[in-house]
Amino acid sequence: MKNNLQNRIAVIGGTGFIGASIYKNLKQVDSEIIYTSRHHLNICEDKDFIKFDLLNKHSWDNLLNGFKPNVVICTAWETEHDRYWDKGTNLEYMKYTLDFAASCLRGSVNKFIGFGSMAEYGFSPGKCNSKLTPFNPQNVYSESKLLTSIALHRIAKDLGKKVNWVRLFQVYGVNEKKERLIPQIVSNLVNRLPLTIKYPEHQLDFTYLNDISSAIRVIAMNDIDFSVNIGTGIATSVRNLCSTVSNLTGANLSKFKFLENSELKERVIYVDPDYDDFKGMWQAKYSLFDGLKETYKLLYKA
Repeated sequence: MKNNLQNRIAVIGGTGFIGASIYKNLKQVDSEIIYTSRHHLNICEDKDFIKFDLLNKHSWDNLLNGFKPNVVICTAWETEHDRYWDKGTNLEYMKYTLDFAASCLRGSVNKFIGFGSMAEYGFSPGKCNSKLTPFNPQNVYSESKLLTSIALHRIAKDLGKKVNWVRLFQVYGVNEKKERLIPQIVSNLVNRLPLTIKYPEHQLDFTYLNDISSAIRVIAMNDIDFSVNIGTGIATSVRNLCSTVSNLTGANLSKFKFLENSELKERVIYVDPDYDDFKGMWQAKYSLFDGLKETYKLLYKA
C-alpha cells in the first residue's frame, strides 16, 4: 500500500451490512481505501484488508501506524438482532469508539465519521431535523449512541479535527439480516408463507443502502456539519411497504395478517425533508419501489 497522506480512507466494519456497501461505493473515487473486520480471516491476503477489532486495542496499531489513514469511517457497534437495544455491550462500544476516535484524531486522521441512529430521537418524534429536534433516547442502545456523539463533538473541538455523526433512518438492502422487517416480508411473500404484521400503521423512513453509502462518500469528501440525518424525508407505513413488495413480486398478501389493535403505539419517524444537511451535495436517489426492486433483483436474480 502507498503511504501518501491524501485521501487515505479506512472503513471499520467493512464486511458488514452497511460497511461493505460504503467500501464498494468509495472504491469509485480517486482514493486509497482499506476495509477492516475482526472476522473473515480467509480474506487476509486481500491487499485492501486489515484485520481489526475495535474492542481490542492491540489490533489498532497496524491500521493507525501502518496504513495511516486521514479519514476513518467507523461502522462497528453492537448489532445482535432484537437484543441490542439493552445489551451492556453498547457501553463497551461507546467506550472503545471514543478511545479509538481520540487515538485516530491525535494521529494522521483529519476526519472521523461515526454512526448514530434515528432511535436517538425517541420512539415517535415525527419529522426529525438534525439542528432542531430534541433527543429522547429510550434504551441503552440509543442513549449510548447519543452520549458517544456528544463526547465525539467535544474531542474533535479539543483536538481541532473534524468529526461527523450520521444518524441513519430505517436502512434496507442486500445482505440485511434475514430477521429484519423487509427481508421477512420479501421472503414470506415470495415463498407464500404467512406473516403477522404487528404494527401496520407505523410510519418509517425506509432508505435504500446504496443511498446511504453515497451519502457517506459525500461526507467523507466534503466539509459537512457535525450532525447529519440520512433518509429520504418520506414516511411510509408498514402496510404500504407490504403492498409495494406485493406489487413488485406479484405475490398477494392473502397469507399476511395485519393486527388492527387500536391500542398499539403510534409511530412516525422520518428525516425533515425541508432541511438539507448536505447543502445540495446529496439527496436520496431511490424511491421505495426502486430500492426494493434493486434489492429483489440482486437477491433473486429476477
